[in-house]
Amino acid sequence: MAASACEAIAAQSNEKFWEFKRKLYEHQGDETKIWATPDFLLDFVKKNIEGIDYDRFAKDLKEYTYMLPVKEDFKTVVTTGSTEPLNSW
Repeated sequence: MAASACEAIAAQSNEKFWEFKRKLYEHQGDETKIWATPDFLLDFVKKNIEGIDYDRFAKDLKEYTYMLPVKEDFKTVVTTGSTEPLNSW
């Protein structure tokens, strides 16, 4: 879900993508728990990322607009074993 949120931010602003990625990394939850929920991400963006269309971000996240590209990236990593950045990651 966090990767999908990154894609939604990147679709609006490359600069905001890097800001979001940095801030999210600084505030990430326990890796053994599911913390990047839609509610967490929506609240996080609302409180921490200015200068984007929040309503568009919320719609993209809720409608899973960028989930397919994220899944395709994941499949590529799994099948190739590559850890090189894909798309905007």
